[in-house]
Amino acid sequence: MFKYLPLLLMFVNFSPVIPGSYIRPQHLVVYPVFAWVALITMRRDLFSLQIKELRRIALIFFLMIFWGGISSIIMKSFGFWNLTGILSAIDSLLFPVAVISVVSFYINVFQVSFGKELIIKCMNVYIVLMIINGLLVVVHVVTGISWWFDYFVDKDSEIVVAETSLSMGRYTGVFNQPFEAGLAASFGLFLVFYRVKYFQKIHLLDWVGCVSLPLVGILAVSKAFFLICPPLLLFYLIHMNRNWVKHFLAFLFFTIFGLLIFFPLLMTKWDGVDFMRRYFTAEIISENRNASIQRFTAGRYADDSSVKEKVLYLISNHPVFGFGMSWRQGEGNNVFGGAVDNAYLQALIYGGIPNLALYLLLLWTMFNIAYAHRKVSPLESSFLLFFTLYIFLAGNGAPCFPQHKFTVAFFTIFTLLVHIMVKQEARYHSGGIPEIDMAPSHSRIMYGNRYDSRQR
Repeated sequence: MFKYLPLLLMFVNFSPVIPGSYIRPQHLVVYPVFAWVALITMRRDLFSLQIKELRRIALIFFLMIFWGGISSIIMKSFGFWNLTGILSAIDSLLFPVAVISVVSFYINVFQVSFGKELIIKCMNVYIVLMIINGLLVVVHVVTGISWWFDYFVDKDSEIVVAETSLSMGRYTGVFNQPFEAGLAASFGLFLVFYRVKYFQKIHLLDWVGCVSLPLVGILAVSKAFFLICPPLLLFYLIHMNRNWVKHFLAFLFFTIFGLLIFFPLLMTKWDGVDFMRRYFTAEIISENRNASIQRFTAGRYADDSSVKEKVLYLISNHPVFGFGMSWRQGEGNNVFGGAVDNAYLQALIYGGIPNLALYLLLLWTMFNIAYAHRKVSPLESSFLLFFTLYIFLAGNGAPCFPQHKFTVAFFTIFTLLVHIMVKQEARYHSGGIPEIDMAPSHSRIMYGNRYDSRQR
């Protein structure tokens, strides 16, 4: 089973929850293997992170856990202490490190057979499962049958969020909130575009994904999807593809054609139409700038912005330690209310300005890793560059990394791509051809005759 661990990680994203428990199937797969890896690699290459780029990522996550823990202990005297909240916050920061470590250990063990073929298989599994989720959401909208989704939401807080979203006509499928559904759909579309570039053609899976995945984001009415994903996908396509016009027009035509087939039926059944129209009506044009911003950001960034109020409160009262990782208790409850729908505000809450600086450093490190390999690995680099930018922008709507279904899929692919880029860089500087396990003709298409002289 360990031989197929990356594929298992993609499958476990869509497995049902454990009833009455805060433990996820992802926890049962990732953490035991992570503990085993940490134990057997304790003396050298701790957590099996032999690549310095991945060690930097892990170090930043550990520093965020450390400073958040110190902040929680210090802020305990102010009445901020909630062990469940602290453990949940630690989990959201430790889990990416566990995924990176487990995948890296897998690569180190099976390095002989490791290549881009494995990445494509992982992408295929994720896209297929997202397509199935999209079709089940359509069935839910049209027929009202949704009993299968009950197995994917269990915790009280998730039930409240899922039911509230559904009451507004926002169908999230196996995900517990619209933001997570939009995040997962956006990631799936980026993977589809990666496949198109890799194979230099559009397969049936790509066509189906181009229709089904937008439906996941649209029916969830995810602003992170329909405001951020389309423009970034367009720029990503332009950046990575010489024949971008042909592929984009083909993608656009088939997507619109496919959606026109589904939408007449969905429009008569979908009770979220009115909610969606709020963002695409002439009324928005007549609104002043502040009212439009308030509508699109749900009040986060208007003049009387809730985010602005909370940031100013934190900087004025708790700039160094924030509220700690148990921010739901005590004084902050009067100002902050319920959930904090902003990744940067959450970082500020967990550990003040130092923790926010670490989170920004994390995103910059991810971006810089991709940028540093842009010459030798343009395919992998462009994918990570643009999706890191997506995470940066989407973070204004909600934290991305506590979304465990996304975290497992993203950091599995991220770790595989980083290993590929480092391996190709080493081959290039040693005088070899950097591409490994490519689709036919891919090397010549991407690099032209740049390496042909080396072969001759």
